[in-house]
Amino acid sequence: MRRVKSTAIALLSITALLALPAAAQASFGIEPGSVETTAFATEGGLLDTQASSHPFSWTVSFKLNTDKEGHSEGGELRSFFIDLPPGFAGYPTAVPRCSRQEFEGFTVACSPNSQVGIVKANLPAIGTEVGGPLFNMVPPPGVPAQLGFAAAGLNAFENISLGAPEDGYGLRSTTNGLPLEATSIEATIWGTPADESHDDQRGVEASEGTPGKGHKYVGPHEAFLTMPATCDAPLKTTVSVDSKLDPGHYVSESAESLGPGGEPEAQEGCANVPFNPKVASATTSKAASASTGLDFELKLPNEGLTNPGGIAETEPHKIEVTLPEGITANPSAAEGLATCTEAQYGSEHLETAPGAGCPEASKLGSIVAHSPLLDEPIVGSLYLATPYENPHHTLIGLYLVFRAVERGVLLKQSAKVVPDPKTGQLVTTLEGLPPLPYSDATLHFKEGARGVLVTPGTCGSFATTAKLYPFSQPNTPVTKTAYMQIERGPNGGPCPSGGEPFNGTRKQPGRRLLALLLAPDPPRRRSGPDQVLLQASARCCRKAGGNRTVLRRGDRPGARPHRLKRRP
Repeated sequence: MRRVKSTAIALLSITALLALPAAAQASFGIEPGSVETTAFATEGGLLDTQASSHPFSWTVSFKLNTDKEGHSEGGELRSFFIDLPPGFAGYPTAVPRCSRQEFEGFTVACSPNSQVGIVKANLPAIGTEVGGPLFNMVPPPGVPAQLGFAAAGLNAFENISLGAPEDGYGLRSTTNGLPLEATSIEATIWGTPADESHDDQRGVEASEGTPGKGHKYVGPHEAFLTMPATCDAPLKTTVSVDSKLDPGHYVSESAESLGPGGEPEAQEGCANVPFNPKVASATTSKAASASTGLDFELKLPNEGLTNPGGIAETEPHKIEVTLPEGITANPSAAEGLATCTEAQYGSEHLETAPGAGCPEASKLGSIVAHSPLLDEPIVGSLYLATPYENPHHTLIGLYLVFRAVERGVLLKQSAKVVPDPKTGQLVTTLEGLPPLPYSDATLHFKEGARGVLVTPGTCGSFATTAKLYPFSQPNTPVTKTAYMQIERGPNGGPCPSGGEPFNGTRKQPGRRLLALLLAPDPPRRRSGPDQVLLQASARCCRKAGGNRTVLRRGDRPGARPHRLKRRP
């Protein structure tokens, strides 16, 4: 009887233990306060606080909760990812790359020239901390960049990916499937791997701590790391981990950049960050009062991006583009044009087939961008958003969706188009742009008889103005102007003389927006095309006697406007 009673008590004890909440049992996670990140300006340990600089090195480290025997509590580390501050960037072609075959051999055979740092990890199976090299890898399909580290059998890859727009397009480094238990990890990435000060740690044996086994770098010296170009707040880095006992359940800890006094501090020197964008803009037709497309190009010289001692040029976080007076929307473009809903825009992912997200009939044009961080271009489309039911709640909104599928890069931007209250000129605004280096971006609005726009009614030079707000000084825009030429009259005839024909900007331009005709009925006003025209005319030119004039859908550019009587 006593034995049965003892067994019952033991079973009850085990049941009670299993019933305890997870927090009361051994807790897997990151040791509080153990996440640290530091950017060094020199080998001696002076902190790098200059925005958009290339540090001597950057280090991130964390520790797991451990038990008395030194093992991680609640299970072994399975994977971890590190969310880097938006604007933190690496230049993958600064050094050679190591192939998968070279890395995964019986012994790591990567060239010392492909090393970009070192990794240290505490391995309970060995009972000590071990170190090894961190290599710049040839990325597999669908990955922008990849690093590989090797330390006493702890070989793994770090896949670098681009975060979502709502996360500020920050980079994420993900490491999956660690083969050995690790209770702490420290990774140091060299700002300029070719620097001779890293020679003593270059190579597998040197990284493991063997004296006299270092290697000299052979090749050009180019910067690999670039710090963000912001000075408004301390830089935040977040480490997330999961265990082999509970895969997919991540716990996270964050750390902020520290100043010399050990307190969180923002970077400084944003006034020293270069920003010299160039813009070009031109209609595809040089005839007056003609249907036309439009090309707008932004170029960034990326000054200082690869110079180890330089400060890298920043990018714009916001752009406002004002088209010239006289350029209006083309009502003929409305024929057969659809719109893209917020839900359809939200369903646009990396490998979404054309038309499966935004309808092909809502496409207004295309976009192509190039980044020095990628070998492939980033290409995509420009769509017309559903009136009012878009992120900006404006009558006219645009969606930009562009990709580099081979590298797993997806960029999505929404834009609003509104008339300038004084001139009626169309103003397009994009905010929340990626804080990553790119060389150029070109938007092309479709052309032809149903081109999106109509050229001015007279010949001459017309100015497009762009205000660009840099990340380094977000409230201080740089204004650039590009000029386009209208050289001949409609249908190749002579340039018009006298006043220009009615084109939507002559009468009360502050209330005029012919681009309304591109959009279907606003919400809660579903009806036929005539009602759309009436809604458009409410913002059009008010004639003497209270009548209004509009161009109907399908009217050719330059056509005589129809007169609509005021409603009683």
